[in-house]
Amino acid sequence: MAKVVEAVPKGAMRKRPAAAALFEPARKRPSSNTPPALAPVLPDWYGESNEESQNQVYLVTAAKLVNEKEDVEHAGGDAPPPPKDPASISKMEFRKALQDSIANPIRDGRRGGRPPTRTLEIDVYVGAMEGELGRQHHQAALKLFDAKHRFLPFKAAMRWRHGIATHWSTCHTQLWSTVCYLHCTTAHKPVVDRRPELWTRDGRKLNLHEGSQEPFQAGAWNQKRGNRMSEPFDKKPRKDSFNKMDFSAITPNAVLDYMMAKGSNAFQLWVHCRQRKLKEFIQDALDIENAKPAAALEKETEWALAERLSRGTCKCVETMVASGGRWL
Repeated sequence: MAKVVEAVPKGAMRKRPAAAALFEPARKRPSSNTPPALAPVLPDWYGESNEESQNQVYLVTAAKLVNEKEDVEHAGGDAPPPPKDPASISKMEFRKALQDSIANPIRDGRRGGRPPTRTLEIDVYVGAMEGELGRQHHQAALKLFDAKHRFLPFKAAMRWRHGIATHWSTCHTQLWSTVCYLHCTTAHKPVVDRRPELWTRDGRKLNLHEGSQEPFQAGAWNQKRGNRMSEPFDKKPRKDSFNKMDFSAITPNAVLDYMMAKGSNAFQLWVHCRQRKLKEFIQDALDIENAKPAAALEKETEWALAERLSRGTCKCVETMVASGGRWL
C-alpha cells in the first residue's frame, strides 16, 4: 500500500511526528577526546643510542626487536642480507663476530680524518643468552682496550659482514653497570644466564660478583659532577658569625665590658651563652698567642740553650740570696 503524504502549503513548516522522534535513535557527535594509540613498551635494554658518542663501554644486544627495526630502516633502499635469527647463534659465535667487527670495522668515510693507526681490541667481554627457548636474544657487556670509539662502524660490520642486527646502548660509562645488568637479578629481570661467555684480552679470570659492584668513589664522582653543574645557581653568600677565634681581651671582665659597650647582637648572645667558659677561652687565646715563641724554644739546640742562659743571671744565686745562703 502506498504511503500517503499530505500536501503542505507554501511557506508553512512540515511538522515531524512525535512518535517518529521517540523511536529514532539519537545521533552522536564524533568525540574529539579519543585517546591516542599507546606506543609499544620497549624493553629496558633498548636504551639511549647516541651515534656521536665515543664510549669505552657498551651494552650490545641482538634480538628480534632489533631485526624488525632494521627491516624498517632499510626498506626501499640498499639493504644488507636478511638478519639472522639470534636464537640460531651461539654465545661463542656472537663473541667472535663482535671481536672481528671491532678489529675490522666498516667505515663510511663521510667523517674524514686520518686512517686508524692501530687495531682496536676488546679488553673485557661478558656475554649472555636470555629468553624463552626459540626466542632467545644475545646481550654482551664489553670494554674496549685503552680506547674510546663510536659504535656505528662496529654495528655496520656486524650487519653487513656477519648478518647480525645489533643495538648499542651508550648510557653506560663504567663496566660494572653493564656486568650488574647481566649478572644480578631484579624484579623486572628475575632470570639471568648462569653460564655466561667470559673472555679477557690478557687471559685473566673474572669475578662477576666483584665486577658488578659499584666502585666506592662512583657515587662521589657523580655527586661532584652534579654539584659542579649546579654551583653557579645554588651558590649563596656565606654570613660571617662570631666564634671563639674572635677573642682579643685578657680578662673575663674586659670581655664583658667590651660586650656591653661595643658588642654586636651576635657577640652578646654568644658570650651570654658561654659566660662560664670565658676563662678557658682566654687561656686558649693566650696559648695561641704564645705558640710561636714556644715553638722556637722547642727547636732550640742544647748549645743555643747554653748561650742564651749564659747571658742572664743564674736563678740558683738568686735563690741562695733569698734563703740566707742556704740551698733549698
